[in-house]
Amino acid sequence: MRVMPGLKYRGLYRVSLQLMLVLVALSFLMLNLYYFVTGYGGDILHTVTVVPLALAMLSLDRALKTTSRVLLTVNLVLALASLFVAFYLRLNFYDLLIYRLVHTYFDLFVALLVMLIALWIIWGTYKVIFILIIVLMIYSVYGKYLPDPLFHPGVSWTRVLTGLTIEFEVGIFGPLAKLGATLLAAVFLVTTIAYVFRVPESIIKIFLYIVGGRRYLTPYASVGSSALIAMSTGSAAADVAITGQFTIPLMIKSGFKQEIAASIASTASTAALITPPIMGIAAFLIAESLGVHYWEVALRGFYMAFIFYAVLSYSLLIIILTMMRNAPSTGMVGGRSTELDEVAGRPGLVDIARVALFVGLLLYLVYTLGVLWWSVARASYTGVMIFLPAFIVLELLAVKGTIKLKLESVARLLYDYIVVYARETSSIIVLLACLGMVVGVFTLTGWVLRLFSLLIGVGAENIVLLLILAYVVGLILGMGLPPTGTYVILSVLTLPALIQLGVNPWIAHFFAFYVATLGEVTPPVAPAVVVGAQIARSDLFKTGFAAIRLLAPLFLFAFAIIQRGSFILDPMPRTEVLLDLLYLLVGLLSLSTALFAPFTNSRVLDVILRGATLILGLTLALGIIKDNNANEIATVALLTVILITTYRLIRSPSRPQ
Repeated sequence: MRVMPGLKYRGLYRVSLQLMLVLVALSFLMLNLYYFVTGYGGDILHTVTVVPLALAMLSLDRALKTTSRVLLTVNLVLALASLFVAFYLRLNFYDLLIYRLVHTYFDLFVALLVMLIALWIIWGTYKVIFILIIVLMIYSVYGKYLPDPLFHPGVSWTRVLTGLTIEFEVGIFGPLAKLGATLLAAVFLVTTIAYVFRVPESIIKIFLYIVGGRRYLTPYASVGSSALIAMSTGSAAADVAITGQFTIPLMIKSGFKQEIAASIASTASTAALITPPIMGIAAFLIAESLGVHYWEVALRGFYMAFIFYAVLSYSLLIIILTMMRNAPSTGMVGGRSTELDEVAGRPGLVDIARVALFVGLLLYLVYTLGVLWWSVARASYTGVMIFLPAFIVLELLAVKGTIKLKLESVARLLYDYIVVYARETSSIIVLLACLGMVVGVFTLTGWVLRLFSLLIGVGAENIVLLLILAYVVGLILGMGLPPTGTYVILSVLTLPALIQLGVNPWIAHFFAFYVATLGEVTPPVAPAVVVGAQIARSDLFKTGFAAIRLLAPLFLFAFAIIQRGSFILDPMPRTEVLLDLLYLLVGLLSLSTALFAPFTNSRVLDVILRGATLILGLTLALGIIKDNNANEIATVALLTVILITTYRLIRSPSRPQ
């Protein structure tokens, strides 16, 4: 069959683009590894080089994915322009940083070019951030025409352009981008191993096999696998995408409604942001803001993840027991069925070996970060140097066939590792670079100082009102921004006022961190819920409502750590820390009991008992009562209610349909 010349050239064009993408990805990886090992040039020079490379990587990736000739050409041109920017800024770095007092027209052209490319990329992923940047830039120039409290003297367009780009202090090449190009780029060396070598699939197979004998335990396969995978992803949407493709269909087949199955996977994956050793991006920003080692943040994350998973698991237990009691005909009490093998398959020795290597890598990170106090970059790249060859050897042993087939499989995995690492790391770097522009505009205008004075005035009257205001602002921002963006804006706008009014910096940052985490399940954006709903083919808003309902007790966790946050102030297991954890855990568990468990068949008495449990649980969790004896009495009373209610659900006969 004769191939048409147009199709032939189009195929060659695609191959050329693919080759170009691989070369950029390989350069990106090698440049990062060289910097991690040697520290050559310093973090600013590295950031100035890596950010344009990240823009080129994402532009090429889009060019390969689009079917439009126009968009393909645009993205290719932008990729070439990004490579030119990287070359120009690296060659002229010291002139721009130190010697050049007045920028040339060509400097301004390069600055405009890199800003436009960054805006083009962010428009395709986070339109809310794009709109926010445009609005703030217009405000920075024309704010002089606005009344108080929005008035500011205004800056020129040239000042906005240079301040957000080639001055390197804030904006595209500022501290946020620097964090992504140095610290997070090292972390992604580890997380990419898990993706490429299919570790999450092996984890899910093992968890599903463990709980497969009891259909009603399938939600715990989602929680358990999410917890383990979360230790290496730091992304709720990625976590639910990995686990949900297996656990959501199985939960639906086990009798759970589509929106319930999707909400369980989404809420379980939300904790990925607060689960060490690799937490969400905001955790690294906290370490940078407080000037501490990342492991100090991770230690506090262990406590938060424990409380989150404990409360979520108990809420699921109550919901499952109630469903079994009210709807025995759903088949949830059946034994193992063929659906398990259809969804995930039985785990083999290779799966067990993959998980063992993965756990070994996590333990290596814990040891090097927590005991040896190595930097995150050093712990990450040395861990990859040790464990990547082990994963390759395992793959060689796992592939059956000739030596040629084995080598082809390894080559394909190494190719995937290079491309996936460059693409995922580039996405984070560009996101942080664009958030840096948001922060940069606030800095250039000086308006944040005016807001600081206003918030100090509000907090001086009532700090609780300021906390509620920050919480509401965080939830609203979370409806349109990723958790990192929500945390960054909260840390700029509200945290300085909270800290000035006496809230401990650790508490203030973790308050903002946790509020930002909740954005993963708050519609309309809710990336974790969106992914879960797509897999389950359920209604987005029904799934979002179910996820919010399931996490309802944990929505108060942010306020609870203000009063019960001794484990954040000092994570060492002292008496005060353990008591705060106990009071907080019992209080939140009692809220789950009041919200989800039936107390009695009498409607009036049921409402009274639920209300009493809810009020007492809120009092204990939020630390409203300061007397230790009263707290102990409340703890014993609530534990009694929790145990009796759970026991009654377990022992009560199922209601007929």
